[in-house]
Amino acid sequence: MTPTATEFVIRRIVVALDPSMPCRAALIAATELASVFKAELTALVVEDINLVRWAGLPNALHFPYISGRAEPLDVITLRRGLRVQAARLRQLLEMAAQRAHVRYSVHEVQGHVTLELLEASKNSDLLIVGRTSRTRCRQARLGSTALAVASRAPQTVLLLQRGRLADRPLIAVYDGSPGGDRTLFVADRLLRELSLSGLTVLLLSDPSETTELVSKAKALLLERNLHARLQVLEECDVDSLATCLRSLDGIVIVDKDTSIFRHERIEKLLDQINNPVFVVR
Repeated sequence: MTPTATEFVIRRIVVALDPSMPCRAALIAATELASVFKAELTALVVEDINLVRWAGLPNALHFPYISGRAEPLDVITLRRGLRVQAARLRQLLEMAAQRAHVRYSVHEVQGHVTLELLEASKNSDLLIVGRTSRTRCRQARLGSTALAVASRAPQTVLLLQRGRLADRPLIAVYDGSPGGDRTLFVADRLLRELSLSGLTVLLLSDPSETTELVSKAKALLLERNLHARLQVLEECDVDSLATCLRSLDGIVIVDKDTSIFRHERIEKLLDQINNPVFVVR
């Protein structure tokens, strides 16, 4: 294994900012990670071109979150509201960055949100995105933007719903493949840099290959001086994996090329769990 293949390096972090609560969790995590990794932090604010076009349609209406009543909307009103939101986001970012002693920059663009985030990912080591937009549902679904970014971004993506990363356990999904190895490299670096409460390696195994997979995982953990609890999941389908991850309730590290996703798309897993998830490249 070459050094570049066995290290998880974070020099540049991009965090997507919008007014949702998951965005605030993403902001906290971004400043936390930028502080411990001494990374450059860029906050990306995207004025959604589709929203602007919609506001320009005749008889466009919107439903303010507080009143819930339909009100007329035009482009001027929309952009005024977006400027207010952007100012609030800058204030939140400034406060979080000051607490974490992090230097940051803000990049504001107009365009298609998903495309702008994917473009920003090309120049980052880590892209952080809130999992959903605002919702009153108890069981939040994965937002379409987060879904597209997680499946298509060329670099590692962190999806967050709420809360901080510190003091939570790590769960590395491991199948013995190069992608599985990468999850352990990421776990190693996060454990060394963050105050986390331990590591569980979740082994995805065919029953006939469990012994071999356990041996391989133990050897890799020993090589990196990592202490972990091993847990075997022999029903290797996305639904059973999601059930297991929900019960463990930790920070998930999963590689997009893990063998389980050869038959079922990773988006299906991400839509079934609310755990913070590092989707590794």
